[in-house]
Amino acid sequence: MSASAGRYLMFLMFRFSVIHGFSGSSWISGSAWVRSWSL
Repeated sequence: MSASAGRYLMFLMFRFSVIHGFSGSSWISGSAWVRSWSL
């Protein structure tokens, strides 16, 4: 997975979490997982 694709996916997850009002902590751990997976 390319770095730009990982960044785009994190942006989508962030936007999704804001729209639906999910808790921040779960999405922080989720974005950290995506970042480690995209390396």
